[in-house]
Amino acid sequence: MKLHETGYGKNLLENQIPSMVHSLHRIGNELERANQLKERELRLKERELDQQEALINLQMKQR
Repeated sequence: MKLHETGYGKNLLENQIPSMVHSLHRIGNELERANQLKERELRLKERELDQQEALINLQMKQR
């Protein structure tokens, strides 16, 4: 008897594996979104640091 011919095998192939694949796709999508948000956060922090540096340089020139 082959795996797909057993009750367990049929359930595994028809339900459990497709469900796991779907879950993995969702996890991948969420990781991608989390990475995009983190990249945006880092760009905003970098911009803030650049602005602070520019302000410091301007203040030093005025002295």
